[in-house]
Amino acid sequence: MARQPTTTPELSEDGRSDRAPDEEPSHWLFSPLGCLLGIVGAVFRLIWLVVLTFFVMGLAGAGGYWAVRHYVTGKVTTVPLIVDMDAYDAAVLLGKAGLYMELQGDPEVSDTKPAGFVLDQHPEPETKVKTGTPVQVKLSSGPTMVDMPDLRGKDYKEAEVLLDAADLKAGRYSKIESRSVALGGVVTTDPPPQAKVRRGAAVNLLISSGPPRFEISMPRLTGKTRAQAAAALQRLGLKIDEVRQQVQPNAPAGVIVDQSPAAGVRLDPLNSIIVTISAGSG
Repeated sequence: MARQPTTTPELSEDGRSDRAPDEEPSHWLFSPLGCLLGIVGAVFRLIWLVVLTFFVMGLAGAGGYWAVRHYVTGKVTTVPLIVDMDAYDAAVLLGKAGLYMELQGDPEVSDTKPAGFVLDQHPEPETKVKTGTPVQVKLSSGPTMVDMPDLRGKDYKEAEVLLDAADLKAGRYSKIESRSVALGGVVTTDPPPQAKVRRGAAVNLLISSGPPRFEISMPRLTGKTRAQAAAALQRLGLKIDEVRQQVQPNAPAGVIVDQSPAAGVRLDPLNSIIVTISAGSG
């Protein structure tokens, strides 16, 4: 058989062949094995892409589920009892339980709770709630306050009436000698005059028992009846300690004809007041 002449490809000036790239021999691309390997590679790439996509979607879905679940459910805690507590202490206790305080409206007047104390709460104590839940509270503004009237110098009976008119009441009574306030008059009060006092509070009264006994001059009792003498002594915080009777032809019956100590004498704390009453002419 005659041998086919071989042709040498023409070279360009830079020494490269003028043959186009698509004229390069590519017999392996069209072989059965090459086609099979190409198909298998494409299938594996597609499977890997699908698996990776589902994996990423699964992670995203799981993360979203737990995020939503945590947001919706949260950690559960128990609402503590904070009624009757100071607002600061109540807020600290709520914070320890993972909760916080939310004031509900303006404070309310309370005659039993000091200002700043918790009157009411919602949710109720022992309720199960999520952490971060607000606990609404109503605070006390304290009791209604009234002005303390000035009772100094008033008779204690009148003082009781004035206290009642001011929504107050008389508390403890004490006595003290006084040179300036008459017997039975109010020397001072606790709380003092013009002070702001809780409505319904008890007011203690210091009542005059009259001037000191040793500073009192014995009044003249002779010529008076026993009742008249007793009234005169009472105004000084004194009283008749002993009564004697004596026949006195020149004095009406029932009239004091003698007294001890004598009129004008400074009384000693240990002095007893003795009067002698006429029994008539006998």
